Parts: sequence; structure tokens; C-alpha cells
Amino acid sequence: MGIDVLPAVDHDQDNAPVSSLTIPAKLRARYASICLNIPGISQKILTTPGAIDHAFDEKLARNLGLPDDTTDRLGYQILKQGTGRSESRVLAIGLPEPAASQYLRLFSSGLPAPWRISAATVETLNAFEAGPVINSGSNTIGILDFCARRCCFSIFHNKSPVLLRCFDFGMDNVFSKITNSLNVDLATAANILSDEAFDISDLLHDILHPLFTQLVVSRDFIERRDNCSVQSVYLCGAFSQSETVMAKIEQTLNVPVIPWDPFDIPGLTLAAPLPAAFENQRWRFAAALGAALAALEGEE
Repeated sequence: MGIDVLPAVDHDQDNAPVSSLTIPAKLRARYASICLNIPGISQKILTTPGAIDHAFDEKLARNLGLPDDTTDRLGYQILKQGTGRSESRVLAIGLPEPAASQYLRLFSSGLPAPWRISAATVETLNAFEAGPVINSGSNTIGILDFCARRCCFSIFHNKSPVLLRCFDFGMDNVFSKITNSLNVDLATAANILSDEAFDISDLLHDILHPLFTQLVVSRDFIERRDNCSVQSVYLCGAFSQSETVMAKIEQTLNVPVIPWDPFDIPGLTLAAPLPAAFENQRWRFAAALGAALAALEGEE
């Protein structure tokens, strides 16, 4: 597998791409999977009595919290097909228009042709499933995925996702708190968080406590509903390099917290070493890896 980070694509005020995308020769292929991490994405795990039928499709927008006449691109994957009195479980997403169409137009001619478009969070779960979920030996594990402006908490039970909750809180919130409280720039804030040079535990408690409260509520709900016990939580994002943050999550959830390397997937090999600049940022490729795996599975 070849991998690299391309130059950023310019966006307009509606978060739609306005510049072209140039793909280097080493990454050219027949197809491309697109995963978006933009405002307005709806993503939920839904449960419904009985089997999935056409009536479920008609109510999908409403179940995602969208109006019936939404223009969003809607899709879902059946995780568990119910029968009779048993419930069905579905992973559903809604991608906002016109942003989704405009990203697709980046690949409107030539190769690669767009194969699929999805949410970055969902694709990260694909990569996580191919790694720890299948290979950890635990029945119930979680992943806390921190992005710049959002974080998502997911739990897998018996190898299938049973929880997906996203919060409008991300790494930017923490970095902003550090820069304002200590009067330092962003680069210094990132170093403080990773090298533990300053004791910022009280500061982190203040900013993280509301989020941690919701994590406990979500975890407790799943454990009661599914009669299970979360055995460990994996951490994805820049916070996976902060011993202080990991220790606070461990203390909150009372389970081991493990930094997740998305490249730690059995059988996955890279055509060339990861660029040195990204060796300590391997988590940035989680969604891209999941999107690639999903596309390869679709070709089988």
C-alpha cells in the first residue's frame, strides 16, 4: 500500500472544495475512496424492531434527525438483521449537500474514479475493526477518536459496533485552553501536552470533565443494555501521545487505555516507509486506511 499526505484543498465558506486536486504518480490508481470530516455530517447506530424493510428507508432521514425532504446523501449498513421480536441494528450516515457532490467533482474526469464517499469517522471504524476488534481477543472494546473539532466514542461488542456518539469537542478546544491559560503559541502548547514538561492536570480536568461525563454515561448505557463490560479503550489522535490525557481517561473509565496505531493491522504492508514527518502522527491516516480497506473488500 502506498501512502502520503497531499497539499490541502482550498475551501469556500460552505466548506466546499474550490481548488483542483493533483495526485502524485505513486498514488495513482483506478479508483478513489473519499472520506469527509466536515460540519453537518449525521452518523448514528440505529436499532429498530424486526427486519429492515422499505419502511426503514422511508424513515431514515427522520431517524438521523434530518427533515424528510433533506437533500443530504443518506446511506446505511445493516450490522444485525432482526427477525420476529429481535431488533435490527444499522449504522447510518448522512452527508451534507452540496459539499459531498463538490468533493466528488474533484474526481470528475480521468483516473482515479470515485468508488465511494463516506464519513471519516465511519472509515476509522473500518480500520479499527480490522485491527484491535478482530485481533484483541476481547469481547467488548472501545475507541475514542479525537479530531481537531470533534471526537467520537465507539464501542464494539462481539466484533460489531454497538455505540457511536460524536461530540463537538476536539483537540482544538484543548490547545486553545492551553494557549490562553499559559500565554503560549500553538506549537508550544502541543509540546507541553506531549512532553509533560508542565503540570497541566488541573487545566485538563476543567476542559475535559464535561466530555468525560458523557463518556461514562455512554459506556454505562451499553453495558446495561447489552449485558457486557468494556475491557479496554483505544485512543486515536494527538492525545494518544499524552500520558496525562491517557491517565485521566483510564481514571474516568476505570479500564486500560491503549494508544492505537492504525497501521497495526495483520497483513498490512507499505510499499515504502512512512514519511519521517508523519512517523509520530500515524493516527492521521486512520480514516484513509479504513476507506482503502472498505474499497478493497468491495472488489472481492
